[in-house]
Amino acid sequence: MEIRNTTLPDDLLYFLDCSTECGHLTGGAHAALNLYGDAKQIDDICEGPTESGHHVHSLALKGIKLERLARTVIDQLDDPEVFRSISFASQLRSIADYAEFASRAAYEDAFKGDHGLSPSCTLTKGGKKAKVKMASQGWIKRQSQYHLAEWDFLCRLELWRTCGAPAVLIKGANEVVSELFRQIYRRRDQAIAREMAKLGISLPKAKPKPKLPRSVRRSTIKAAAFASALLGASTVSSFASGNPVEIPANDIVVEVSLGRSIHSKGHGSLRVKLKDVDGGFLTNLCIYQDLPALDQLASIAMFAQAGEIDQVLDAGNCFNVAPEAIRHPAIARSRSNERPLTANNDDLARIIENNTGPEFYWLDTRELWIERFFVMAFGRQSKAALDAYYSLNHRGL
Repeated sequence: MEIRNTTLPDDLLYFLDCSTECGHLTGGAHAALNLYGDAKQIDDICEGPTESGHHVHSLALKGIKLERLARTVIDQLDDPEVFRSISFASQLRSIADYAEFASRAAYEDAFKGDHGLSPSCTLTKGGKKAKVKMASQGWIKRQSQYHLAEWDFLCRLELWRTCGAPAVLIKGANEVVSELFRQIYRRRDQAIAREMAKLGISLPKAKPKPKLPRSVRRSTIKAAAFASALLGASTVSSFASGNPVEIPANDIVVEVSLGRSIHSKGHGSLRVKLKDVDGGFLTNLCIYQDLPALDQLASIAMFAQAGEIDQVLDAGNCFNVAPEAIRHPAIARSRSNERPLTANNDDLARIIENNTGPEFYWLDTRELWIERFFVMAFGRQSKAALDAYYSLNHRGL
């Protein structure tokens, strides 16, 4: 099949994007419909009659129809395995995400009974015995059954089963599809240029970038020299080229990369990640400094070399926090500085337990929850799907 000459209409693109974001459409199906899909067929589904009184349910059912349409398109392609690989990878992540949601819901029901999925399982006393019970395979299996009465889960389950048997994960599949999208964008731009030429309108030439003021160039050179003295000239050169730089700091590693231009200043100039000493991702860190990018890099390096990296963590905001980060000493120190806990402050202890309890529970039992939902989605093929899921990060997918 030939890829489309231009992109789908904006309203259809928006619908496909929303369906994918909500977990009602896999990534490979989204790409296949965008690249090869028939706009009329897609529009008939998107604008078709509502099959459920609830808006979200209706969108989920339409997502399943779009997935089936995409499957027929993918089967006709010369390289269907590329798209199946992308769909399979997004399917695996979607199941794991739902397993995490289910574990949090079960925790809240068990100790507070306010989530409403399984109110009969409320453990009024809590304590160690309750937590041991909640970590058992039998208890998790029983709790997962409650989701079979949930519309959202049933729609997701139908979607996952529509995807069929586990596919082969192909490294570089996303890059192959990205190049196909670039072809469509080039065709679209060429078509626009031809239409404008017929009307006698010429496209404006791109304006050259304005030359940076001498003061900015001088300050960047000085900042580069100072950062090089701390980190080494090769490290700063690599950073300026857009590559991430790792700065060891006590029991963590700070990964810093450019967020914008090397001459940029202030918020968003840097992207900062925290990793453990083995390279495992912990969290992203948002730091505001009214300084040029290189000066911000140098300041982080200075705090790290002085053994005061906790001050950087205290000044920043963590986001996209991995479950492993909750128990990491550096993150724990930052949280304790934010909310000091004393032995006599029982109220504060309960607040912290309510805020972190679901995270700790997910961290302790996530393998069991993921395995359970993979069994529900894949049946006898769940072991192969689980092996594929745990290989995702190693394959760079």
